[in-house]
Amino acid sequence: MKKVIALILMLGVLLGGFSVTATAVTETTKVIPLEMPDGHFQSAASSASALAVSETAYDVMLDAVVNHKSSANVLRFNIPSADAQDVYYNFLYNNPETFVVKGGGISTSSGKVSTFNFSYHDSATVAAQKLARYNAELDKIVVLAPQNATELEKALFIHDYIVTHFQYDTTKSIFDAYNFLTLGTGVCESYGKTFMALARRLGLEAYTVSSYNANHLWNVVKIGGTFYHLDATFDDPIADRMGRVGHDYFLLSTKTLLYMEPTRTDWVVYGASVTCNSTSYENGYAWCGSSNPIVFLNGNRYAMVGNTLYSVNSAFTTKTAVYTQPKNKWYLYNNPYSSWSGYYGSLYAVGNVLYGNTQKGMWYYNPTDGQSGYFEIDAAVGQRSIYGSFYAGNGILQLLYCTDANDQDGQAVEMDISLLTSQNLSYAEAVLNVYRSVLYGDIYNSELLDTNDDGVVDVIDLVRLKKRMA
Repeated sequence: MKKVIALILMLGVLLGGFSVTATAVTETTKVIPLEMPDGHFQSAASSASALAVSETAYDVMLDAVVNHKSSANVLRFNIPSADAQDVYYNFLYNNPETFVVKGGGISTSSGKVSTFNFSYHDSATVAAQKLARYNAELDKIVVLAPQNATELEKALFIHDYIVTHFQYDTTKSIFDAYNFLTLGTGVCESYGKTFMALARRLGLEAYTVSSYNANHLWNVVKIGGTFYHLDATFDDPIADRMGRVGHDYFLLSTKTLLYMEPTRTDWVVYGASVTCNSTSYENGYAWCGSSNPIVFLNGNRYAMVGNTLYSVNSAFTTKTAVYTQPKNKWYLYNNPYSSWSGYYGSLYAVGNVLYGNTQKGMWYYNPTDGQSGYFEIDAAVGQRSIYGSFYAGNGILQLLYCTDANDQDGQAVEMDISLLTSQNLSYAEAVLNVYRSVLYGDIYNSELLDTNDDGVVDVIDLVRLKKRMA
């Protein structure tokens, strides 16, 4: 008769890693050490036998988790009990749905894992509701991806979307993809798991990667048959800047990554053995030097480098300037002689029009007819100016007001984009609409704009209202 050794290993989240409490149920129980000190990430699997575990075994484990089962029978996969730790962590880090799992353990038989056992944070009903919400949030993002996108376009879209729509959790308390998607914030583990989940939904092969030395997690993604490093966390500015995204850590070789981050020499991929030797995407591409997302609009691509808007070819190697934003200086507040270095504008599409911000207003460019314009808002919040903007959907812009380029506590202000532009309004009328919203709130009475009572809303009224605001 086979001798059965039962192990119950209670696992809990600890600062991005997992802490463990082990309880022996027989005198012969052998405790497998899973706890990592100081909140560091659990090392990824390195044994050949652990890496050789069938993908079907992970499918069986995932089926158990999403259906709230107490265990998954994996005896037929012949997983050595010595590899249980590696396999379990590969499963946790490569399946973001495991956010519902509170703890777990294994049972072994004749030196093989017979079952992986699970306990859960919530009831089956609540867990199912959370999984449904998790999937719905991913679906909302996936449908925004460019149509008929290449692998490169998919990776770029996901990277830029995550950085511009989420912010780093400086309290370091959110590690999973569910809370990241629903609350809009998380640490590196949240970024990495969410990128991987979106990448796989769009048909990309991607994994999470960790470094024990750096206490950090990021991704590798396969483009054109070759793997590259991608670190969305390090491309997201802190404090968060609306509409700002770096690309310094987008599709790097291992050599380049370690030159930039030498503490990551112990990097290992969860559940896979990959190399990242290609430097193909590190120079000469449209995103290089850009602090804004690449925007996909009507089958075309647009990049903002400094204050110049470019149309980009499908290979991202050729840029054609289409618009130069003239308000390219961010001056010290009300100081026309000193300015901050850098460009703090944004880039996004609303309908068929591209938008971005200046220090005191908004610019737009319509690729369809080449029309462009600028609307000065200058509705400062205290002694603050606009250092970023973002399209929140439903016709609402969010403007980030900061005291200066180093301000860590910016204030978000919402504005209805219909107040900025309208096909039925002249330039003066459109700007006057902005002023009206600032001066009179939601009172939409055109007589309030006719400051000289001549029956016409024109530039004279614009000048008068501007003086009134000043």
